Amino acid sequence: MRRATGPALLTLLLALTSCHSDPDPPNDPRAALTAPPAPATHPQHLVTATIAQPQTFNPIIASDAASHAAIADIFDTLVRVDPRSGEIEPGLAERWSFDPRGESLTMWLRPNVLWHDGEPVTARDVVFTFEAIRHPSVPSPLDAALKVGGRPIEVRAVDPHTVRFTVAQPFAPLLNSLVVPIVPEHVLAPALRGGTFAQQWRSGVTAQTVVGNGPYRLERYEPGRLIHLVRNDDYWMRDEQGAHLPYLAEQTIRIVPDQATATRTFLAGEIDVHTPAPDEVRATFITTALENGAQLEDVQKAAGHRDPSTTKLYDRQSFSTRVFACGCL
Repeated sequence: MRRATGPALLTLLLALTSCHSDPDPPNDPRAALTAPPAPATHPQHLVTATIAQPQTFNPIIASDAASHAAIADIFDTLVRVDPRSGEIEPGLAERWSFDPRGESLTMWLRPNVLWHDGEPVTARDVVFTFEAIRHPSVPSPLDAALKVGGRPIEVRAVDPHTVRFTVAQPFAPLLNSLVVPIVPEHVLAPALRGGTFAQQWRSGVTAQTVVGNGPYRLERYEPGRLIHLVRNDDYWMRDEQGAHLPYLAEQTIRIVPDQATATRTFLAGEIDVHTPAPDEVRATFITTALENGAQLEDVQKAAGHRDPSTTKLYDRQSFSTRVFACGCL
């Protein structure tokens, strides 16, 4: 959320997103405000919606939100940021070490990590990715963040699974700068040499052409309709019991024409996650509460704020059951 809302509106939103194993008492005005979406009918399959079509599946040149959403789970990064703690944690790089002066960083890649076409991920792919980012023919939004003291970060393959980064001067947030998606040299090197790298994976995208290394691979893309991802069964990550991750077998991103359509599909139980616009919190969900018998005075008290911040609403119980195999999120 961008800012805190009043207690009454929070009550409304919490009621909307709570698990429904214990119904509210009949006299509780919140009972009519819950108006839960219809239960989803696609176990182990997360369905979301977007009102924008991705401009590219190439993570090196992606700059729009729809493209980032489409490819975030297709490509892995060297390191990642823990969304809860904000700390840097291992990704494709399982460990790293700085030299005493802070001008060199050595990373050791995980062994036996594969691209979706079965080829191994190596240090050459990391070097190639950074070459592509700073190539004059590639309009990459990542380039500016990969310079220290006005000079590009130097990247060298020490051996097939070791990469060394050298900077012009000590740079405290260097690890944060390396949250960079790695792309396959064996697939994209000819395009970089031929000056067509920026055009790769923009049109004519198929499951065979987009080769990633992340937890999901592209199964189907129908422009204007949907993006369908399936689990990468060779993904390196495991849970504490040693089981393969991710748990979720499939993801579908439905491309819809507008926000109103996204809202309707969420309320019908056809998608699992929806981010309503501020006016929808009042116009849609409050209307639903009234239709379900809530008293006008109670609804006005619960939604009396004129500028509610947006919040992401989940079909909470079915979503968490499928993703985390539990009944709460």
